[in-house]
Amino acid sequence: MAGVSALLFQKNGRTASTAASARSLFQTTSKPVPASHDEGAAYHTIAQAGAGLIDAYAALTATTILSPGQFELNDTEHFNPV
Repeated sequence: MAGVSALLFQKNGRTASTAASARSLFQTTSKPVPASHDEGAAYHTIAQAGAGLIDAYAALTATTILSPGQFELNDTEHFNPV
């Protein structure tokens, strides 16, 4: 993670906007993690693998950044059980 972050800052400059967009960039360009080495194996769940394996090449050559890189479905702060 540190190495890919350093490459990102080297490529895009050490600015606040680069730092702010890094998380979304890494999340949206990562690759899913298969549950086994078998061909056609299902992927690990988000709870097990997070966003997946970081893909340095995809992150550094991306021309579009999706934001936000994740959806917050568990909104406990505003939860109102009626």
